[in-house]
Amino acid sequence: MKKSILLCVEQELSYANAPGSRMLMFYKYLKPHFFKMKLFGFKAEIVIVDENIVCIEKKTLFSRFKLVAKICLHLLNTNYNCIIVRGYFCGAYLCLFRMFTFKRFLILYDFHGYASHESNICKKYILSKIIYIHEIICEYLSDFIITQNKGRAHILKSKDRDNIIIIPNGIDEDYVINNSEINVVKSKDEVWIIAVGNWGPRNNLFPIIKALEFLPDIYKLIVIGSKCSQYKHYVNIHELNGKVLFLGNLSNEDTKTYLMNSNIAVVPYSENVLFSKIKGAWSSRKIFEYMAAQLPILITDVPGVESFMESNFNCLKYDYSSSQDITSKIIRLSFDTNLRNSIIENNNSLLPEYYWNNIICKSDLLNIINRSY
Repeated sequence: MKKSILLCVEQELSYANAPGSRMLMFYKYLKPHFFKMKLFGFKAEIVIVDENIVCIEKKTLFSRFKLVAKICLHLLNTNYNCIIVRGYFCGAYLCLFRMFTFKRFLILYDFHGYASHESNICKKYILSKIIYIHEIICEYLSDFIITQNKGRAHILKSKDRDNIIIIPNGIDEDYVINNSEINVVKSKDEVWIIAVGNWGPRNNLFPIIKALEFLPDIYKLIVIGSKCSQYKHYVNIHELNGKVLFLGNLSNEDTKTYLMNSNIAVVPYSENVLFSKIKGAWSSRKIFEYMAAQLPILITDVPGVESFMESNFNCLKYDYSSSQDITSKIIRLSFDTNLRNSIIENNNSLLPEYYWNNIICKSDLLNIINRSY
């Protein structure tokens, strides 16, 4: 008998953000294997039209309650064999819903780190405690925990359990880098260093911005994503506005256009967060997009960097405490054609291993769902 699955995520269902994109990839590549699938999440600017995708407006602080309520009402009327959930809030209440309604379905919690730890770094101590309670409920009441790698599994409080499924981030094999309708103005002499992401505490752009002070004016840093206020303040004070361009959140297609026009991609992991301190704990979707865009990658030299990222093979690692080191490596990637070509070639060979279809088929996920109630 074919199984049925419900997926939910506490983010906009969009390819422009990592959690939403990950769940959309689960949906796309699990769908051929199962009888029925439903995906719940928040509505993005570009709405994905599919009768089995349910999008909730994200307007207020209570939107998460609305999302959970919608899912629970659906579960009261429809039976599923398995739920895959990304997000501590939905995860906790779905675990409690199952407990009190005696519904029979597996819960797979897609763990992406402790949001409580990040809130603590931002000195939001009460919020951190509330989030932590939700995270512990998810961790101990779910049947399986999905993590992106063994390093991230090591962070789990329940890491000694045998119910951990490793499913790394990857890229859709249909992902194509092409131009959108956006107008990009770039002179032929400029060297663009692109950084795409959410610029909260997990990332640190300051070392890259400071290194720009020692580079000629032809070097520009293109920053795509939100939460940039602290960087904008620094750029204004140090009169670097001509060297750093903050674009905010862009659509997936517009981001591809900037990737096409860039020369170097940077992955500026913060040295202070937990992922950076545990070997191989990072798992960033944007790395695969940089590979697909044929860009040489500059990445922070911390223990947590992805295990497949090797300096002088498929990237260059930089010392975050040394502007001189960053500057010299940016210049190397700009002018050493052999190094650039070698990095791009090695990443082209590596990329198919991280196509989502290959990731899903190689994991234990299909077997686990097929053995569910």
